[in-house]
Amino acid sequence: MNEFAEILNLFIANVIAYTFFVAVYGFIIYNVGKNILYLIRYALYYIRRDTKKYKSNKDKQ
Repeated sequence: MNEFAEILNLFIANVIAYTFFVAVYGFIIYNVGKNILYLIRYALYYIRRDTKKYKSNKDKQ
């Protein structure tokens, strides 16, 4: 019974540690991914805006 209790205790401790690490890493990955997507969107917006400006200037000449 004592060995079984130790194994159960280790298992529960591992499950708690694993869920904690998954939550932390998930949070980090989520934030980093969000920032990267934001930067990509920002860059695309400015590239599009500049190309439109360039085309309109070309038409004026």
